[in-house]
Amino acid sequence: SAVQIHAERYFDTNRSKIEEIKAMFADEKSKNVYSKMIDNMVLGRFVDFSLAEPNQYIDNDIIPFLSDDEVIIDAGVCHGEEIDKAIHMNPNVIVHAFEPDTHSIVELKKKYSGNSNIKLYNKALWNEKKTLCFSTNSMSPTASRLSEESGEIHIQAVALDETVDDKVSLIKMDIEGAEYFALQGAEKIIKKNQPKLAICIYHNVEDYIEIPLLLKKINPIYKFYFRQHNVINCESVLYAI
Repeated sequence: SAVQIHAERYFDTNRSKIEEIKAMFADEKSKNVYSKMIDNMVLGRFVDFSLAEPNQYIDNDIIPFLSDDEVIIDAGVCHGEEIDKAIHMNPNVIVHAFEPDTHSIVELKKKYSGNSNIKLYNKALWNEKKTLCFSTNSMSPTASRLSEESGEIHIQAVALDETVDDKVSLIKMDIEGAEYFALQGAEKIIKKNQPKLAICIYHNVEDYIEIPLLLKKINPIYKFYFRQHNVINCESVLYAI
């Protein structure tokens, strides 16, 4: 497939960066799972039951609990599954939730109307305040994505640094390939507060390399981890604590 050919070329060209990222990981498990994921993409192996594990983002071996003063950024909220999980882990958490889909926001406002700790933003995250295009893809929903060029739906995007003043302690992102730009827009928060990070890096082949290197550059103090949360080549999450 075209995706496999692109992955093969891209990873082959960037072998030294792959080794650099593997050396960044704080545990052997991350190194192994990251290596195998890249091998799977290069070889066109789309299913691997050996790598997947449950509890994406939180309530896992990397982020096992949430404290009473936790301030969470949930970027890419959908139906609020991760908000519900966070509240279940600790009802005192504060969540700033970013969801560009207007229909979803209407439903979320109804759902969380009684909880003043949940703050909803009908916006996307980017590296600056901007109107972006959103392209949906009904054949492959994971291929829906934000871009600066073309798309059916226009949405408002903001930089996290300019939008949230709270002392952020955890950022979760699953935002259809906009993660790299959104992290650039959160650079001040990441430098100053060193929040725990749970960032999806599977929407673009390049994100497996570019996002870890970006975060290392922004805040070299982080300890990095990598986990795979699906048997197919998606739900790959880079963690930093």
